[in-house]
Amino acid sequence: MLSEKQAKGYALCFLQDPAEPRLLFAGTEHGLWVSIDAGHTWTQWDNGLPAATPVMDLAIQEREADLVIGTFGRSIYVLDNIRPLRQLAATGSSLLDKPVLAFEPSTAYHAVYQGPQGYGKDAEDLYQATNRPAGATLLYYLKPAQKAVAAKPAPTTAAVKGKKPAVIITSDEPTTSLPLTASAIGPLAARGKIDSVFVRLYDESNRLVRTLKQVPDTALGVQRINWNLTETAVSMPSMPGPRRGGNEPSGDPVMPGKYKAVVTYRGAADSTYVTVLPDPRVPFNKEAAMARRALQERLNKNIRQLSALTSQIQEATEATESIKSRLKDKKGPQYDDLRKATAQIQDSLKVVRERIVGKRTERQGFGRVYMLTPIMKIQEASSYISRRTAPPTQTESQLTDQAEGLTRETIAKTNEFFSKQWAEYYKKVQATPLDLIKEYSPIASNPK
Repeated sequence: MLSEKQAKGYALCFLQDPAEPRLLFAGTEHGLWVSIDAGHTWTQWDNGLPAATPVMDLAIQEREADLVIGTFGRSIYVLDNIRPLRQLAATGSSLLDKPVLAFEPSTAYHAVYQGPQGYGKDAEDLYQATNRPAGATLLYYLKPAQKAVAAKPAPTTAAVKGKKPAVIITSDEPTTSLPLTASAIGPLAARGKIDSVFVRLYDESNRLVRTLKQVPDTALGVQRINWNLTETAVSMPSMPGPRRGGNEPSGDPVMPGKYKAVVTYRGAADSTYVTVLPDPRVPFNKEAAMARRALQERLNKNIRQLSALTSQIQEATEATESIKSRLKDKKGPQYDDLRKATAQIQDSLKVVRERIVGKRTERQGFGRVYMLTPIMKIQEASSYISRRTAPPTQTESQLTDQAEGLTRETIAKTNEFFSKQWAEYYKKVQATPLDLIKEYSPIASNPK
């Protein structure tokens, strides 16, 4: 029984989870307390909720598995997705002995966001509370690193000369009854290089649709990562590649369905499933969505082909620059001939590239040189497709056909260039003696 000296304040409300009876919540004068063992031990929840905030009332939104917290003087808080707590209460905290643990996420929706009617500016005093992030919020747990420490010999045991003491494994943090709060997360064993966490998402056909990358917090424990419900983008020929170490760019929205999320960290992995649904407030036509998706996939195929072409053109351009630099100090008719051929082939490579991505504006100011390119037609068709909510019309189909026709024509012309002009230039380079490596004079071992 708790004595008066041990009591720090009054309990103001109490709630037992309707789905998992061992999960209990207590609102007190000094914040929210949680128990995952039917009330035998309690831990104060101070992650996102000030510890000194009086909690007056509690309610569970059963559809979303959210805990709604009514406070005195600090309005309302919502603890999104208490399923991880339910999982721990049902199985016990020993579940956290796993190196990686993926928790069941809430259902994700392709939410449609629209501004309220009658309000045009933020200055019109429209109150807006903070919403949870769009897409799917994935929660996972990384077990804090352990370190080896030498155990002190027992006083009653004589030390054996030359024998090393026993080694025991201890956690970097003392154990707690609920290692989910900020105060119960252990620090990293090494503060230097931190390995990244990879979350790979697969559709129902086991096709990899997106890879998310995240560096965990400086303290291991429960982490969260957001997925915006899109696939990896198909890189346009004119787009730069992803930044080194950065995430993949976002592409087309995924179709509603069930997706497997595999969390990997330092060789350990765990998985869970996330369900993606359309916005229930907006009519959704699955057949129309699949028809639009089929047209976009046709465009994506053309984009991949054109990207492969521009990569080949870029590689060839870099090769000519290398040859140009090697010819810088060369003198003689054969080198002059190759130098002239290199300038001509570079001009041709520029023209071949412009057939795909268009001309760049060399003068300052607004505007772009108009060119009918397959990329321009693909972007036009994609824009029409993305704006529709009904089945595609003849307009979207014709634009897609035109994009495919321009792509085929451009591929044919580019292949012809490489099979003729580039092939002739290649022979000329091969016939010209260029020093690919240089000779080195011996270094004197006894310099004067």
